[in-house]
Amino acid sequence: MNREQRRLEHKPARTGARAPPPGVRQWFADGFQHHQAGRLHEAEQLYRRVLAISPRHVESLHLFGVVAYQTGRHELAADAIGKAISINDQSGLYHYNLGNARKAQGQWEAAAASYRRSLSLWPDHPDTWVNLGGVLKDQGSLDEAVACFRRILLSRPDLAEAHNGLGATLQIQ
Repeated sequence: MNREQRRLEHKPARTGARAPPPGVRQWFADGFQHHQAGRLHEAEQLYRRVLAISPRHVESLHLFGVVAYQTGRHELAADAIGKAISINDQSGLYHYNLGNARKAQGQWEAAAASYRRSLSLWPDHPDTWVNLGGVLKDQGSLDEAVACFRRILLSRPDLAEAHNGLGATLQIQ
């Protein structure tokens, strides 16, 4: 997770949901601290604890999915993040992470759709542009991939991943 993702995670979701039961806030906060520190097992246990009491706690669903992705359980990741999106489909970060899980599963079209939705909500997120470009390249949509890489390089000319993706795509062309 990068700094901007962490900042966005601490923004409360506007879902109209009631306040979580007592203890849930602290368990989530503790889980988030463990997650940031790379203690994924501890974070997962706390997210599970929150979800046992409050199964629609959107941030816990999302971050539980991120932990699953980070530990190679991509189907579980896609399921948990998909549930978070069913509660709050207005988070570009959630769609981005779903795209990552789908990409890891080799589901290129689903990954591209998630990245596109993420960009509709979070248009300047560089990693999403790079990942979408990579998926499009892998699908053989080379012109679209080039457009993605060039789009992000306009605002982030220092982004090595975008230069690498653009070069690889142009080489294939």
